[in-house]
Amino acid sequence: MEFNAKLDRSTQALTIFVIIVVVGVFFFIEKSNEVSSFIQNIYFAIAAAGLGLPYLLAPRKYYVDSSAVLVKRILGSVSIPVSAIEEIELYRDFGRRKLAVNIFGSSGFFGHFGLFWIKGVGVARVYLSSTKDCVRIRCGNKNYLLSPYPVEQFLETLSSFLPGSIKVSESLPAQK
Repeated sequence: MEFNAKLDRSTQALTIFVIIVVVGVFFFIEKSNEVSSFIQNIYFAIAAAGLGLPYLLAPRKYYVDSSAVLVKRILGSVSIPVSAIEEIELYRDFGRRKLAVNIFGSSGFFGHFGLFWIKGVGVARVYLSSTKDCVRIRCGNKNYLLSPYPVEQFLETLSSFLPGSIKVSESLPAQK
């Protein structure tokens, strides 16, 4: 079954802002007579890579079937075997409730993805388009964080393929 990777408002706003700034600087450099064409070309190459790689690596869709949970990306999809799943936890409003530190990846530009350290979890492979409703999947010592939409239907579908001993738990709100 297919699930959307719907961007939340803050991710949309940050993505649009970054694109506008990068394109604006490019046009400023292009119109400036004081910047050599060599520097212009270097800026263009860095800007293209900086905009293009996150776009290519961002989650686009999530799929669930009896064998795997698939995170579909333009460049390199990620497969999580259903048989390896040991724990599932639902995080409501993850962005405000959990402390997460980006080790390597994107924090809000086309989504949140890459390796993150998460308080109470450790290192996780993150594939989020939204921080509103997230699902943590633990497979041995690997943690995955996904944001399929609608999350309740995703959990219901995934649970139907899991043994009865694996239940979905919901994270409690962070202590103030």
